[in-house]
Amino acid sequence: MKIEHLILLARGIGDTILEFSGTHLLTNTREFGGDIERLVDRKAEETLFGLLEIIDPGPDVITEGKGYVERGGEGILVVDPVDGSVNADRGVPIFAVSLAYFEELSLSSLSKAVIYDPVHRTIFYAERNRGAFMKKDTSIKELTPPKKPALELVYMSISNDTIEHVSKLLSMGIRVRELGSVAIGMAYTAAGYFDAFVDIRGIVRLIDIAAGYLILKEAGYKINLEMTESFPYPKFSIIAAHRSMMPALKRYLESEGYRNMFLRRS
Repeated sequence: MKIEHLILLARGIGDTILEFSGTHLLTNTREFGGDIERLVDRKAEETLFGLLEIIDPGPDVITEGKGYVERGGEGILVVDPVDGSVNADRGVPIFAVSLAYFEELSLSSLSKAVIYDPVHRTIFYAERNRGAFMKKDTSIKELTPPKKPALELVYMSISNDTIEHVSKLLSMGIRVRELGSVAIGMAYTAAGYFDAFVDIRGIVRLIDIAAGYLILKEAGYKINLEMTESFPYPKFSIIAAHRSMMPALKRYLESEGYRNMFLRRS
């Protein structure tokens, strides 16, 4: 599947999200992933499959709403049509479309990724061994780690289990943000808006992080990844930062409960 096709898909889905953002409507249907489906989720997923029939009818698809959908073609497209569903449903303008293309279902076969921020009309994309880029309007910027790295502003997914880690970062004078969209957090880290991305809850899904993982990796960031559940529906803990900042970040975060994740390398 071509990267251009992923971008077309992302734009089309993003337009649908903007159309139904702020509707604040549940469908009373439970998604495959377990969440209650929102109208914006349903419409975005309908757009995904409708556009796929036109753009590329080939790959199998994994989505939050339907799980694994066999379509008889080559490759696997892993999609979160609305990453940040609660934000989109309520009209909070922080959400994204996340698409990742796998040649087969393993991280080593992840070859293309797109995260689209429809509110700001910004596309983040990457291809394996070809770098990562950010496109807005006609401007294209290659994504690379900053020349003067810092640990001033960190994106961190927050839960009851991670409060003590948030406190540690705050006690070091590091500002912490949680925006309600994992894909946005990863894309904004790759773009240098955040100095690091942290999600050590052990529950983040493949559909949430696949695209961001490749974009961060191709942008040159150091990534520590721990798989907490196996394929085809794995879950993860993940941290990403500038290579020179990773030791300090790990030291600030490390505790008995999360020590094992820092033993794995990617």
